[in-house]
Amino acid sequence: MTIENGAVLFIGCFDFIDNETDEEGTFQIVVEARDVAEAAARCRDRLHEIARATDIFGPVIVYADAFVEVSRGNLARGVLVNHQSLGDVIAYDHLPTQGLAGDEAHFLDDVETNENEEESRTVPPFWSGVDVYWSKWKLYWCETDDHDEDWFVVARNADDAQAFHENMEGYDEEDAQAELVCVLPLAEQAAAEKKGDHWPSDETLLACGAEFLVNVPQDGANELRAAMGSGSRVVRINGRVYGEGDIVGNVLRSQGRPPDA
Repeated sequence: MTIENGAVLFIGCFDFIDNETDEEGTFQIVVEARDVAEAAARCRDRLHEIARATDIFGPVIVYADAFVEVSRGNLARGVLVNHQSLGDVIAYDHLPTQGLAGDEAHFLDDVETNENEEESRTVPPFWSGVDVYWSKWKLYWCETDDHDEDWFVVARNADDAQAFHENMEGYDEEDAQAELVCVLPLAEQAAAEKKGDHWPSDETLLACGAEFLVNVPQDGANELRAAMGSGSRVVRINGRVYGEGDIVGNVLRSQGRPPDA
């Protein structure tokens, strides 16, 4: 690869923790920069860009372990970056000893002392994706105990999706439950921003990877369903199948009416 004049290659080594699930992980970003400050700035910009444009990151807090400045000689030989040993406990080693010399690790944090510990490393967050994540529009699955009107809602968070479903379908507060399905693709974000909380179109569901499955109830009430706009749509997204609420079928079943042969 060609490195711009005056720049060297930095490997940014990062840890992250999900602010909601406490899931932890590690990753690296490789950047060209003239010094550590420029490398850190480019990594922050790239993290923000990735978080805005994809659903790779949830509401994560990112910490910088080190910025490893790779010597040109070692770069030419090849540097093993993302090595990990797998066992009962996953142990990550960003840059294992490779018999190379001349690389230099730079740390952004300082070692501080306090009354309780002689030496403890205080690592401030390097970058936060929490606000970015919660500003994005997401697809939620909303359902109630009667399953009469279960369907998808587009909202920024589960509380808003639940409230929209309850208000629009005539349920009482806290009758509905909302579950995250996915973050809307970047191409759908602008349209969702204009609409606010809403039911997704078929096109939006397809953009989220939905597959509409064939479902024809055999109870003789499909004309009534069509007239009421109460459907029997079945959708599969990311391997999970979702069935639209069916008030007509629920009423028939409550009356003990068997399906037509």
